[in-house]
Amino acid sequence: SRFFRDDTRLRALRFLDHMLERDNMQKSEFLKALSDMWKDFDSRVLRYKVLPPLCEELRNSVMQPMILPMVFTIAESQDKIDFELITLPALFPVLSTASGETLLLLVKHADLIINKTSHEHLVSHVLPMLVRAYGDTDPRIQEEVLRRSVPLAKQLDVQLVKQAILPRVHGLALKTTVAAVRVNALLCLGDLVSLLDKHAVLDILQTIQRCTAVDRSAPTLMCTLGVANSILKQYGIEFAAEHVLPLLAPLLTAQQLNVQQFAKYILFVKDILRKIEEKRGVTVTDSGIPEVKSSLLSNGLQSQALDKTSGTVASATRSNPSWDEDWGPITKGSTNSHQSSISNSSSTRTVSSNQPIQSVPVQLQPSIVAAISSPQAAESCPAVDVEWPPRATSVMNSQSREGEKQQPNAGLSSSS
Repeated sequence: SRFFRDDTRLRALRFLDHMLERDNMQKSEFLKALSDMWKDFDSRVLRYKVLPPLCEELRNSVMQPMILPMVFTIAESQDKIDFELITLPALFPVLSTASGETLLLLVKHADLIINKTSHEHLVSHVLPMLVRAYGDTDPRIQEEVLRRSVPLAKQLDVQLVKQAILPRVHGLALKTTVAAVRVNALLCLGDLVSLLDKHAVLDILQTIQRCTAVDRSAPTLMCTLGVANSILKQYGIEFAAEHVLPLLAPLLTAQQLNVQQFAKYILFVKDILRKIEEKRGVTVTDSGIPEVKSSLLSNGLQSQALDKTSGTVASATRSNPSWDEDWGPITKGSTNSHQSSISNSSSTRTVSSNQPIQSVPVQLQPSIVAAISSPQAAESCPAVDVEWPPRATSVMNSQSREGEKQQPNAGLSSSS
């Protein structure tokens, strides 16, 4: 029937049924035409009529670079179970023997294979394929495998990552002569920091130090800053101050950094120093005088801060108004003790009488101050109401107490 003969999709399906009988030239021309035709097919037709002949043709190593893109395109619509049952078995021989352009295509689509493959197949088939890609001499393959290393590492055990992936990333960063490969290797190391322990992170810092010793180009230095930022987020200020700052400090003088890049470097270093100041609670001014924050004094940490600071810190702290408010001015000891006892007793009596607390200016008569300063009066003098003007009740109480003092043996009961 002319109706079926003129249908392009039906003719393509008939060619796929007899694809093994065609030569490589006819197959390549057909696959070039089919690469733009697959969108017209239904998903069921792609799964049951298009994909099986293509998987069979994967045994032909010459046609693999042309067939793999179509296979991966169809595999995107498959679920994990369907992919492992139909597509993945046909990919096993290719994964183990691929090289050149075929290996490049496999590495480019490694994310698809990793997401749709179980852990067992990742270890047995996908990881060996990526290990071979690390050792390939093609810079394109090296760049692609470095970009796919982190998604694979997140699905593997940490010990396996340290044995199979991490040494090869270090090797590419140190041995390559291609700037793009080194940059991707450093980016990969920065992304792997969150999966590694401190010992492995120290190895990363050593590799970066060796790279920056021979290559201080702007991309390498900015990747170094990215790794340092990842280490700071993962292990905190103390680890960064001890191991990261000694690495970054010599790089601040690199002439390859432009203004914006240098600004990022110096802001990162200043951020670490600022966080150290906040943690210690001591801020150093531009004149070099350290100042202790009042928040630490109110939290009860003033003794530790004062013990660790010098005499300059102590003098600066004594001049702080918050210190004076908390502990009182440093004058004669007797005057301080009596005045504090007077204020405490008056405040206690005010609260106990269930009266509202008001801020009234404190004024002491000269006679009262003189009586307080004498030791004899301090022993028998009752608490003084410091409110002014005095209330009528306080005046009457003071008069009654003066009358009781004149009676014998009344001082003991009054003071008690």
